Amino acid sequence: MRITQLTLANFRSFRKEQTIEFAPLTLLFGPNSVGKSTVLMALFYVQQILAKGQCDPQRIEAMGGRFVGGFRHLVHGKRLDETLRIGVEFELGEKLGSSYVEVGDLVAIEIGPIGELIGLAARANKMSVGLEVSWSPDQERAYVSRYTVAFDGEELAEITSDSGLKQPMITGINYQHSLLKYDELTEWVSEQIEQGQAVHPSLVEYILDSKDEEGPDLKDLAYSDEALQSELHELTQIQPLISESVESNADIAESSVMYGSFKALGIKGFAGALPTLGRTLVTSLSLSEDMETRVVEEILSDIFVAPLDNLLELLNESLCIGPLRHIRDATYHSNAYPAQGDWYSGKACWDVLAAKDPERDSLINHWISDADKLNLGYQLVYKMSEEKAKFVAPRKVGALEQLHELTSRFYDGSLERELAEKIGKDLDEPTKTKMGVLLEKFRETGYVIKKTDPDFGETSSQTASLTLWDTLNEIEVAPSDIGVGVSQLFPLVVASFITKSGFVSCEQPELHVHPRIQVAIGDMLLHATEKNSFLIETHSEHLVLRLLRRIRETTENRLPEDIPPVRPEDISIVYLEPGEDGVSVRRIQIDEDGEFTSRWPQGFFSERREELL
Repeated sequence: MRITQLTLANFRSFRKEQTIEFAPLTLLFGPNSVGKSTVLMALFYVQQILAKGQCDPQRIEAMGGRFVGGFRHLVHGKRLDETLRIGVEFELGEKLGSSYVEVGDLVAIEIGPIGELIGLAARANKMSVGLEVSWSPDQERAYVSRYTVAFDGEELAEITSDSGLKQPMITGINYQHSLLKYDELTEWVSEQIEQGQAVHPSLVEYILDSKDEEGPDLKDLAYSDEALQSELHELTQIQPLISESVESNADIAESSVMYGSFKALGIKGFAGALPTLGRTLVTSLSLSEDMETRVVEEILSDIFVAPLDNLLELLNESLCIGPLRHIRDATYHSNAYPAQGDWYSGKACWDVLAAKDPERDSLINHWISDADKLNLGYQLVYKMSEEKAKFVAPRKVGALEQLHELTSRFYDGSLERELAEKIGKDLDEPTKTKMGVLLEKFRETGYVIKKTDPDFGETSSQTASLTLWDTLNEIEVAPSDIGVGVSQLFPLVVASFITKSGFVSCEQPELHVHPRIQVAIGDMLLHATEKNSFLIETHSEHLVLRLLRRIRETTENRLPEDIPPVRPEDISIVYLEPGEDGVSVRRIQIDEDGEFTSRWPQGFFSERREELL
């Protein structure tokens, strides 16, 4: 999965609706305080809403607990009477994605045309989730006032919530969506009318409008029997949610999609218009057959819940590295369970490295030490340490008493005389000294050390720990011993080679590093995009120049062997510019020659030209 678009309106510095297009490698440029970090904040704000229903958070957890001050500070102009809007489009790629089809798969043949809608979500290539967050004066908290979902760029359905948060309602479904199988629907409606069954007028009108050629006067047939019209509460199997009309509701936001006549359907949700994630949608729908109700709720779950599940999974598998990273010192102890928010300070980098992975660490060494890569002058090494321990047990009290008696006899000379008589000669001084030291030790400790004793033991163990190696001086060094720029860069290097289904974001990766290293960061990110997506907030001219060069080299077929081909669509350079109406977003287009085809605001790093000329 990969995020392809982010749309913001009335969110912090974004006033009018702006859309940011993402690529495998997306770079955010713009003046200080323009709102580059706001882009990251919006994505992880959505994560916190989906995961915990927190529309009014004081801190964003995935950004290391960064303080945001709640909805009042998130909505543009701090106006509680305004509604902020966030839309996220993402593609599933090869991933199957979330699905709630269980009963439907088993009874698809028996339930007729409604079976054509089963597995609707699995047929979409892209999904879009739109959230509108408002302030409830009555409840004094923020809530999701409207949730919309779109498949393959076409809006499909919506759920809305009143400001009293009493009952979220499905208030619209777009029957004209391209995934809704027009042919089968038309055929089924015709059969129902021919058999004298009740068909809802709005469904007939839609079919008549969508036919290329004039068909039979279905409308007259459908309306001919008043008795059939009285049974409309049974409706049809394929669209049990359709009703004759719906009264206008001031709390329901207007939509550009023509949903047609629709009777609102209550659901069980949380945080306003959000359905509960991770489970089949619970609705107020009650059809004549329980199985039909279950199947319809599974279809609705694929429409409303599955996209939220997929987006939350993508955001949970993403990480954000902040602008100032932690430098590990001798007091740091690794955490075996690093949290997503630990990446913001960079601490999670060292926690991940503590869990040794030779394949990963070998790849990291390739990039940080090779002359044609980052060439930082350091390598990761595994430090092997061996520890030995000996164990002895205290003797019984009786043995200690005998030992004490033995040492006493040694010091009063009786033991020496006794031994001399046995061996027939006097003990020499070295022997007496050795015996004296040994017996004195026994008397003080109460321990006897003999390898033949059953209570004697010895163990040894080896441990491996990761450390840094200075390749120039060939000595071990700690992260606190090396240059600040190198230690600040390490979290991004490690994150680049951890496969995530989400994205890796980093604020100012070029801080404190030499221009030579900045251009090499571009190569590293290009190499890593084969497995990860990146969202980089930067001011680095050198980084951009390296990316443009690689596009040009791809076109000219002269890329270095270990650099993957790079096309203009693989890179999205987004410039954020402040204005009276809030931030405006512009994607800087690139051609296959590695040249900008759209104007860079105020020129591409015009400061260089002004200083030189």
